Amino acid sequence: MVKLYYAKITNLYDEKCFEEKIKQVKEKRQVRIFEYCQKKDRCRSLAASLLLKMALEREGICYDEVCFAQKTGGKPYLLLQSGLFFSLAHAQEMAVCVIADQEVGVDVERKDRLTGKKEEQKLKIAKKMLTPEEWKLWKKEEYRTETLISIWTKKESYVKMTGRGLTEKLMTIDTLSNAFYQQMLLDDMYILSVCTALVDEGGVRIENMSDYL
Repeated sequence: MVKLYYAKITNLYDEKCFEEKIKQVKEKRQVRIFEYCQKKDRCRSLAASLLLKMALEREGICYDEVCFAQKTGGKPYLLLQSGLFFSLAHAQEMAVCVIADQEVGVDVERKDRLTGKKEEQKLKIAKKMLTPEEWKLWKKEEYRTETLISIWTKKESYVKMTGRGLTEKLMTIDTLSNAFYQQMLLDDMYILSVCTALVDEGGVRIENMSDYL
């Protein structure tokens, strides 16, 4: 079981809406949200938190009674819900939450994130990120920027799934063989990757929650 909830964060740009919605998340999370200096960063963080709240309630779990903890490396998890896992991500005006019955990671990026970058800058990023086999794939795809972003989101979703985060160098992760990925395009603009250690035959169930933020 893998369920994906996503939403555009633009409704939260309205101060009245933001003030109303932030009361719905836990006080500790509110503190974390207000640590961000930029308004958009606060809105992204709040949106992801609200999606998690909605996702848990869809599973019959009372958000107010949930306890969160962190594993070594900082990966958050549900303290008393051993059979349910989650992962959050956001980029620009999109926030996403994935819940699953196994360890899961998610990442999302705008497909035009590298627009305006010089070719040498893109190559520099690729050299720090791609394995030799992934480089062959990128070459086969005629060095398309979207292909690079696609691989990038896979790697980020993998480190979120494992919980190793920034301690693992991206170029050591082989997205062609070391895990199971499901990718999709949200709103024709955002490339999203979900990573699980085991195959999920049911695929990802997707729901747009933008109207609820």
